[in-house]
Amino acid sequence: ILNNDQASWRSTLEEARFNHYKHNNATALKVLEPLVKKMEEWLNNGLFVEDAESVYYCFGSTFESAYYCIMNKPLKVVRSPGGLPIADIYVEYGSLLIDLNRVPDAQIALSKAYKWAPVSCSTAFEYAETFKMLGDIEHFYKLTLDIFKFAYTPEYLARCYRNAGFYFVERKLWQEAMSCFLASKDYDKKSINAQSELYYINAETHGKVKEPGPNEFIAYSEMYGFPLGPDRDVIGIALALGTQLKEQAKLDAARYFFNIAYDLTKDEGILKTINQLPVVSN
Repeated sequence: ILNNDQASWRSTLEEARFNHYKHNNATALKVLEPLVKKMEEWLNNGLFVEDAESVYYCFGSTFESAYYCIMNKPLKVVRSPGGLPIADIYVEYGSLLIDLNRVPDAQIALSKAYKWAPVSCSTAFEYAETFKMLGDIEHFYKLTLDIFKFAYTPEYLARCYRNAGFYFVERKLWQEAMSCFLASKDYDKKSINAQSELYYINAETHGKVKEPGPNEFIAYSEMYGFPLGPDRDVIGIALALGTQLKEQAKLDAARYFFNIAYDLTKDEGILKTINQLPVVSN
């Protein structure tokens, strides 16, 4: 029944997602697991296996693809696995297994997703959660530091800081945790998660922890290895590609990359560049 084509795979994935969303987890597993098994048979039999000329990855956005190629400078041609949602299938399978309280199995599935989508923040966050759930907070923090390197939206960056904050809470390093949750709020003002964690710290410490200032935040960054704001390479790549595409008169594409840099920095110079781009009418 399952065919090796994009439409069939995506249809099965969407059916599983719908049932999962409706909390029909047993039904979702029944739908998804045959696809996972069939997919792994194909992969084990040589489908989209790295060869002398090509390597295969799943990218969820133009920026992910550009970032990976620029940062890794692969010697082989980077290809998509035929448009098939291999990483998405593993992510959904892992997420479903988490909800079925099969966290070790979920971790295996999500490690495969992360292998296929090595610069997907959403995939990496899901994978990191399994380490948190299994009590391995050191691995959880290490993976969070990796995600910081390719977090390209304010929301992704905010979640990185929340993850770091959770790590410090687990170690009862309250001021360090507070500094990260405050940073998270700066990048995602709509999310209530960081504020909830700050309330928790206040309750746990009976309000005795002093709110850290910028100097403490800098000191904790140096001490524990988390960055002060977005990664410089993320900003640099977004600006360089925006500039290159602007010079090529590919204005929508240029705007896409400039917006990534602006959203992370709120730099007025970048905003001015965006506003000066001509709007191309179709």
